[in-house]
Amino acid sequence: MDSFTRKINNKWLFSIFTLSKLPSLWFWGISVDSFLPSGCKIALRYSWFTKNPFQSIYFSALSGAAELSTGLLVQRLALEKGNVSMLVVKAECYFTKKATGKILFFCDQGEDVEAAFQLLVKAGDTTQLVLQSIGKNEAGDEVARFSFTWALKKK
Repeated sequence: MDSFTRKINNKWLFSIFTLSKLPSLWFWGISVDSFLPSGCKIALRYSWFTKNPFQSIYFSALSGAAELSTGLLVQRLALEKGNVSMLVVKAECYFTKKATGKILFFCDQGEDVEAAFQLLVKAGDTTQLVLQSIGKNEAGDEVARFSFTWALKKK
């Protein structure tokens, strides 16, 4: 297991990372449920910090958790390969059910991320990839589906 993966899976180190680099994620209490090169699961709970006036999780907290589930997969390889910048250039979302309780967002497209980096190394200076993150509640019902288009560019 690589160093980045070990650090992200360590609750204490992840908390320090979010507090220093992504304070809104720290404030919302977002945590890593599991992180492997093949996929990522991010947990978010309904709380005073994440609620909206409609007694559900605020869409921006849901978006942050969903983006993180895709972004960690991209960031792992961007750091490993070096001299690669990453940026979300498009985001789409669909909300299908009220988000309450614990929500798990997962992205299992690690192989697609690997392929995009191979293409970037072989073919050119830029590439884009679309990653999906699906959020489910504790009953296993889908509450939201996000699609993020990541742009990768050699520095």
